[in-house]
Amino acid sequence: MNSTGQSEQNNTQIKTVLDAGLEHLDPLISTRLREGRIKALEQATKEPFSAWTLLRPQRLAGFATAIMLLILISHWHPSRPGMPENRMEEMELLAQQGSLDMYKDMDFYAWLAKTDETH
Repeated sequence: MNSTGQSEQNNTQIKTVLDAGLEHLDPLISTRLREGRIKALEQATKEPFSAWTLLRPQRLAGFATAIMLLILISHWHPSRPGMPENRMEEMELLAQQGSLDMYKDMDFYAWLAKTDETH
């Protein structure tokens, strides 16, 4: 007898012994086995997760939309605000006069400018 015939005979004997043991099985155990079999079959019919499921056209469109929104929002709300106009004037004054002492009393000069405008 060849090895294939021998393995088939062994499989048949194992199946016969296991099937005979099923007749004397506790009802709780057979219920749990049936539930486990049903769960296994449900999982076998589910589509397995893979990287390709992320590349479906609907998901790609969603990703592209999210990226475009992030780009638009980042350009709409700049992280660094532009230099205010009064800072530009201060820099021009500094460049013209070359005096850093003026910056020590900047609050006074701001107050003076406001009072000149109101009078």
